[in-house]
Formats: sequence, structure tokens, C-alpha cells
Amino acid sequence: MTHTPTSLKQRTLQLAYALCPLAFVMAPAVHAQASLSEGTYVMIGKSYVSRTNTFSDDVPAGERSVCFQISKITDTEMELQHISGSYQPAWANETYAPGTYNDTWFASTAYLENNPGADPLGELIQILKPVATCP
Repeated sequence: MTHTPTSLKQRTLQLAYALCPLAFVMAPAVHAQASLSEGTYVMIGKSYVSRTNTFSDDVPAGERSVCFQISKITDTEMELQHISGSYQPAWANETYAPGTYNDTWFASTAYLENNPGADPLGELIQILKPVATCP
């Protein structure tokens, strides 16, 4: 006996799964967004590896101890305030002290190209790790 969906929602989910089964595997990342809100303290917990389209626990040394507070979130960006730890991004030739670096973060071009239709905040949701307070 075959189960026939009884609602439009059930049929839509069934069709979505048939067309893109990975969407359901990736769904937990979308739910993680609820833990990233304005006022949340975050540290860099992962790095995006564009050539393999994966996330690595290997965070560059200059980014491991930095702690930020999310001051604003839009549909595509997060504004971060540097609260504690030294910060030397891989792309910079200098080290930033707390209170001297605030930035707007958004998904990399590589992430968006490798993941068409992805949540624009998806990369940040994977990279940033919520913490109770900054060390």
C-alpha cells in the first residue's frame, strides 16, 4: 500500500526531497541561525574550504582566540564588534586589539557559487560558534 500525501504541504515536501535530498541533510544549519542573534557572543569555530565546499575545524592561528559580539543581523550580513582576543585575519598584515576592529561579515563569493540558492547567512552560521561570554 502506498501512502498518498493528504495536504499540499506534504506533497511540496515530498517533491522538494525528490528534487534535492541534500536540502534535508543541510537543514540543521538553517535551524542553527536561531542561536545567532543580535547580542550573541561568537568565536570562529570553523573555516570554509572552497575547493572542497566543506567546513574545517582548522581555524587559522590568528583567528582562534578572537571573540565578537553580533551587533546587527540582516538577511545577508552580520555586523561584528571585536570584544576580546587578538585578531589577525589570514588576509591582513596586522593584528587587531579588542575594540579596534568592527566589521560587516557576509558569505564569500566561493560559498555562494558552490551552493546556489543557499541561505546567504549559511556560511557564517557554520563558521561562527556561539559562546556564553567572551573569554
